[in-house]
Amino acid sequence: MLSALKFIYSLTGGLFICMGTLRGQVKDSLVSQELVDLFLKQLDSLPSLIADGKMQRIHSGCLLPGHIEYHRVVNGIHYYFPDDALRLDKRKRPGYARMHAIKNQTLYYYEKKEYTKAIRLFEAALQIAKENKFYFEELHNLRPGLNNNCFLSGDFETAMRVSTEGLATAEMIGDKKQAAHFNNAIGCIHLKLGNHPDARRYFTNELKGAKELRDTSTTGHALLNLADLAVAEKDYDKAIAYLDEALMTYRSKKSSGTFTPVEREGYIANKKASVFKLKGDHKKAMPLVLTALAILRENEAAFNAYDKAEIYINTADIYNHVLLPDSAILFSQKGMEIARSIIHREFMRDAYEQLAIAYSQKHDFPKAFTYQKLFTKLKDSIAEETNQREIYQREAALQLELQRQMQQSTLQRQRTWRNIIIGIAVLSIVMVIFLYNRYRLKQKNRYQKELNRQQIELFNAIAATQEQERKRIAQDIHDSLGSILSAAKLKMAEVKDNKPELSGDEKFISGINLLDEASSELRNISHNIMPATLSKLGLVPALKNLAEKISTHKGLQVHFIAHELDSRLEEQTEISVYRIVLELINNVVKHAAATKATVQLIKYPDHINITVEDNGKGFDAVKMNEEKTGIGLGNVMARVEYLKGKLDIDTMPGKGTTVVVDIPFA
Repeated sequence: MLSALKFIYSLTGGLFICMGTLRGQVKDSLVSQELVDLFLKQLDSLPSLIADGKMQRIHSGCLLPGHIEYHRVVNGIHYYFPDDALRLDKRKRPGYARMHAIKNQTLYYYEKKEYTKAIRLFEAALQIAKENKFYFEELHNLRPGLNNNCFLSGDFETAMRVSTEGLATAEMIGDKKQAAHFNNAIGCIHLKLGNHPDARRYFTNELKGAKELRDTSTTGHALLNLADLAVAEKDYDKAIAYLDEALMTYRSKKSSGTFTPVEREGYIANKKASVFKLKGDHKKAMPLVLTALAILRENEAAFNAYDKAEIYINTADIYNHVLLPDSAILFSQKGMEIARSIIHREFMRDAYEQLAIAYSQKHDFPKAFTYQKLFTKLKDSIAEETNQREIYQREAALQLELQRQMQQSTLQRQRTWRNIIIGIAVLSIVMVIFLYNRYRLKQKNRYQKELNRQQIELFNAIAATQEQERKRIAQDIHDSLGSILSAAKLKMAEVKDNKPELSGDEKFISGINLLDEASSELRNISHNIMPATLSKLGLVPALKNLAEKISTHKGLQVHFIAHELDSRLEEQTEISVYRIVLELINNVVKHAAATKATVQLIKYPDHINITVEDNGKGFDAVKMNEEKTGIGLGNVMARVEYLKGKLDIDTMPGKGTTVVVDIPFA
């Protein structure tokens, strides 16, 4: 994901780095008339400036005629005009100059990191471009620049609107270069919001367009985007394949636009090392990260500060895994120094963590404790910001979907009314009434279907949000309190090293044992909220683990059986089945007074069957249904109903209980 966002920034970086501005001229209005007049003067002089060789010609990479830029600097102000500007109608020149002046002013707010104000200016300039069909400025400068500020401010809703409109315009005029760019931007937004199928579709379109253009740089970036998507989906072998293909793409050309081939070699080596590290294969990760490090040392000027910091910290992490703390400390400090210079909090957090681990391995517990505290404090701060941003992103995603539905509904109504008008001119009054009534009936049915679909989507969104929140809470409990307990154990170990006589002290040993018990209890709480076995190994191992734990601690023997479940199900299906079984087993533990229970799962081609049976005291199912008692069983019924499943309860007092659930696959 980071590489994709850096690619978007690279496409718009020239706009901000080279654009320049008049300092001190930002007033209450959007732009000063003085600045507009300066751009108008340069625009009027453009033919003679080109003829005299005072304008530098820049090729944008676009194949459309007229999409070539000319550039010059006057008194610190950078002027960029496309070849199309030479043929502007005189009536459009003032608006064109005003658009450029507004665009120029965005740098003032961009440098102050006031992205909301920069976005407002970009929107104003973009409106002028759209009204006057200044396609080059719209597609190559304004929309990419606006997107860049939206990404930096986390405004993905605006970024999605800007990118989808830009993609439609680029396809309309045949600008394949920018169509690939907007496919990239939309794919990045979907990846950021966790919409992996949509992200894959747009990244694939970007790759297809780049290959048609034979654009090495864009092709390489599209492959890197697909690699990031594969990592997000935990398909690490596919990620490695995409990275290898991207590397061969960059090697096929001496120069690859924004990045140099040697820099790409180092960057991709580091990315591959990270993927192997995620797979737990540190032996393969080590030579790759050392390759990236060697390339960085020999070509330091070719790397940006972000990639340098990432390579150093990744190197430190791998050295810690192979128990070489001195090397880990060296590279952690290098990475931390760069991270501080660019104010990159995530890199600073990771550097603190590696330093804490390295000093712990060296038994330098005071330093380990110091860096552990720094890591925990910064990590909690970032996590809080991330949670707020994720809430905003989820709201933005729902808003985007609502806008899409409204647009489709509007288009559908327009088409329908057009057909009705044509029908009125051709058919008789009776036929018109008949068609109108039929139309109303169709609208009602369509509305009902849409309402049902939205209810299902809302349930899925709520369920996904709940599971995500469970994961976050479990992770926060494990990481935050776990870090504190780990730090406490480090301190106790340090005291023990410094005072060997305490080894025989019962109170001291009791304190260490209490810390161990606290750590164990913390893991149990975290597991109960969201079992790690479910996300890592799947449904069957998670339910086996649940059965074993209950059989060990609750005085109830739970027997678990699974048939035809050799492969994993979809994540949402596994979570739903696990929650249903967990609720039913909890009911057995709390109410059944049973000594034995059996949980059976059978996978069929179109559904999964769940059976939970116990030898407990049973209950009156008819009475329970009439009185609406039993919150736990009510939760199971509600979940099964939303999943369009079937539930059957066979029980009576003194005869035990059998619950059968059938859940269809989506």
